[in-house]
Amino acid sequence: MTFPRIFESSQLARAEYNRRSSEVELGALQAAGPEADRVRQVATQLLELSANAVRRGRVDDAWHFLNDARRAMTALRPTEWQKMAAALLIESEKISKWRRRAIEALIQDPSSGSHAALVEALRLRDEWYETRYHRIRLFRDQMKVLLTISVVTLLVALVLFATSPVPLSQWDHWSWRLVTMTLAFGILGACVSSARSVTKAAPKALNTDIPELVASSMLPRIVLGATPGLVAYVFLQAGLVTVGNGPAGALTVAFVGGFSERLIVRVAESIAGDKPEAG
Repeated sequence: MTFPRIFESSQLARAEYNRRSSEVELGALQAAGPEADRVRQVATQLLELSANAVRRGRVDDAWHFLNDARRAMTALRPTEWQKMAAALLIESEKISKWRRRAIEALIQDPSSGSHAALVEALRLRDEWYETRYHRIRLFRDQMKVLLTISVVTLLVALVLFATSPVPLSQWDHWSWRLVTMTLAFGILGACVSSARSVTKAAPKALNTDIPELVASSMLPRIVLGATPGLVAYVFLQAGLVTVGNGPAGALTVAFVGGFSERLIVRVAESIAGDKPEAG
């Protein structure tokens, strides 16, 4: 079993539970005729696709096919169309504004009994849920990246500490070991800063466009966190920053530099001095 599947086992179990429930419901529906047989065939194929997605650990795909199957199955329940339409109107109050307006326009009158309008309204609702959970997944993936990079970086730092023939306080200022450790602490600082940003942004995640979430990937910032960490170390050695003494102070400055590049900017601006205004 792969790591993503372990991480999402509860979501996969829930999707599989609902899929099996839909299979039982499909078998219990009594509608007959060529059209009913065709609907059963389509719904059965979609439920099989959902089962395959669960086995592959693809939660989003599993729910997508399951929702398609459920919408198809409504054709076998004509006596319940008005009830489903009425319930959907109430449920639409909690979804996005434009989808709610579209659903209301399609089934504003539950007595109309239009199956095509009901299916389209259900599709709009299902797409809203799927998009919502996709946004959550993007943020979860960012946290996975942060966790993975943090663990690897910590392991590197522990190996450097464990294999050092001398204590940290005796490391040479420009030895490969201390420079590597400085880079590692810069990355750790960037990871902590990124995790803080992701956590603060989480409440807004459900209202953020998916392209914006993809574009806001934390990976470049984390990888580049080594750069301000190393620059902060150089500033420390040059005497431009004073935070303790020795390698321990160097690692502190590297972590802070990775956590906030503003420290580097402020020091650089203090070196450059005020620029004369144009004109």
